[in-house]
Amino acid sequence: MLCTATPSLGRRRTKIVALAGRRGPGTDGVEDYCSNLRLALGEHRLTLEFQRMPWTTAGWSGAFKWLMAASRQWRDQWVLTQYTPLMWSRHGLGLQVLPVMAMLRRQGALVGLVVHDPLPFGGARLRDRVRSNIQTRVVRQAAQLATTVISTVDPELVPWMQQDSIRRKARLIPVGSNVPTIPRERPRLRIQCPKVVIFGM
Repeated sequence: MLCTATPSLGRRRTKIVALAGRRGPGTDGVEDYCSNLRLALGEHRLTLEFQRMPWTTAGWSGAFKWLMAASRQWRDQWVLTQYTPLMWSRHGLGLQVLPVMAMLRRQGALVGLVVHDPLPFGGARLRDRVRSNIQTRVVRQAAQLATTVISTVDPELVPWMQQDSIRRKARLIPVGSNVPTIPRERPRLRIQCPKVVIFGM
């Protein structure tokens, strides 16, 4: 699942931090993604450390105090901020990811954005359209703050990633059904019919 852009994340650096928000209900696909990414990075002699901001238990003020202390150790290291709208908000408005990324930059970290849900939530109601608009604005601003943007979906399929300043730094590291299949030629079987048939009794 590792794309050619990933080894450059760790150039001259051997440790990468994956920063996530709250855990999703049931199976957490983001944590699974990071576990697989950790294995892939290991092949390039890079380590991935998974961290969660404890905003659901400590509140946002407590979570930012934790981030301030933790990020002192992340100067000059890549911190890959994992993004889904619900990870940074109970209502799907992930506004808090913006001050999180801004703080990481102030602390001297190299900030990446891993976009797991690049498209906004759908819906025909007015509130759905407002929420979708906010989600798109937030993730676009987060991408502007990031040094590199990693998408689990082909960036060519995401409209807001076509902005020049974002497209130049967008990379694909797919997961699940988004992993491209590698066509392989089927080996040609050489079947030879026997020329002599022998019966024995």
